Amino acid sequence: MTDSGGQPSASNLQAGQFLELEITTGNSGCFFYANNPVGVCSFMLSTGGLNPFGSTSQTWIPGIEQTIPKILIAPFALSIYNFHYALICTPTATRDNTSVSIGGAVPVPLTGSWVTNAASYYYLAGSAMRDLQATFYANEIPYQLLKENQFCEGTVDFLAVIEGLHPTHPERLTWWINGTEYLPAKNLEQWSKPFSVGEYEIEMKVRYVNDETTSKTGTLIIKSCNHSATFFANNVLHSELKDATFCNKNVNFRAEIEGLHPTATDRIKWYINGIEETSAINQTLWSKPFENGTYEIKLVVRYDNDTYATLTGTLKIQTLWIKIRNVRY
Repeated sequence: MTDSGGQPSASNLQAGQFLELEITTGNSGCFFYANNPVGVCSFMLSTGGLNPFGSTSQTWIPGIEQTIPKILIAPFALSIYNFHYALICTPTATRDNTSVSIGGAVPVPLTGSWVTNAASYYYLAGSAMRDLQATFYANEIPYQLLKENQFCEGTVDFLAVIEGLHPTHPERLTWWINGTEYLPAKNLEQWSKPFSVGEYEIEMKVRYVNDETTSKTGTLIIKSCNHSATFFANNVLHSELKDATFCNKNVNFRAEIEGLHPTATDRIKWYINGIEETSAINQTLWSKPFENGTYEIKLVVRYDNDTYATLTGTLKIQTLWIKIRNVRY
């Protein structure tokens, strides 16, 4: 290492020190673990021996928990260059979920256009990293990615990772669920709580040792991993309705559903002879009077994983008439 700060090993690097590693095509890439925030910069050596130390063809590579969905890049100088290359660094496992939008256009997926090593010239147009002073995880998923990683109904384990947390302040660490402080977790860096199906905004508020404060927020989505549905008419199971005949014109319906979508406007729909019963939309309990006859009752359920189930039953109504003969004595 000829530059000041260069080190022969990655062990015990101090602020301002760095290590250079040559990553060739044959290496198939590499990754780093660090116990403190570090900067990783990828650059290519100049061709032709004009500058053996490198050139402006470089890019900062953020840590896997620092990646962000949007940055502002430097404008292209189209009067000088006829084309530009953009180097996008993203985890291999999720690279096909990456899209690019320029100037507010509809994002275009980059599926199929990835290569392991690009032998093209690139320069540092823009980069960004997230603040790692404070972060939290739910079931080992960082708060930034909670919305994309839904959990099954049950207990969720939380973990806070904070550099420079205030050691004594009574409000140094608080947790909030949908805008209300969750008092059992006050000043706890590890805690657990059972959650039912739904969407929750989880906020962690932190006070540092210098009395500065920050907050981190993630959206926790809980789904039911068990999906089932059935319905009853006057307490008779839908699959057994064909074997029953009701004498009372008024029929009470009840649906029992596990894993129901919590917010969709079409999560529960009822149909009578193919016509939607609009008064019963999204209702698990409802009643309706029927005339004598046979009716097909259909229930369509939308689960929280956006799949649907359809259940049908044959309802038969036959009101009994009792004739009384007048007898004169």
